[in-house]
Amino acid sequence: MPGDPPVVLVHGDDEVLMARGLDAAVDAAVGDRDRGEVLHELRDDDYVMADVVDAMNTPPFLADRRVVVA
Repeated sequence: MPGDPPVVLVHGDDEVLMARGLDAAVDAAVGDRDRGEVLHELRDDDYVMADVVDAMNTPPFLADRRVVVA
């Protein structure tokens, strides 16, 4: 959507603050949409950058956007 940043980087040394920042960024990106329809999470240490690129290039199915967390 216009005004929404295409990429948000959450970075830091404090895991609690990073988790809060990530939650806030995801909440803002998802908004009032159904998380199950717009959110794709890659939180394991097993994913590779190709998985992130593939997720980002996959169009949303039942929503107006796709939110990818890696």
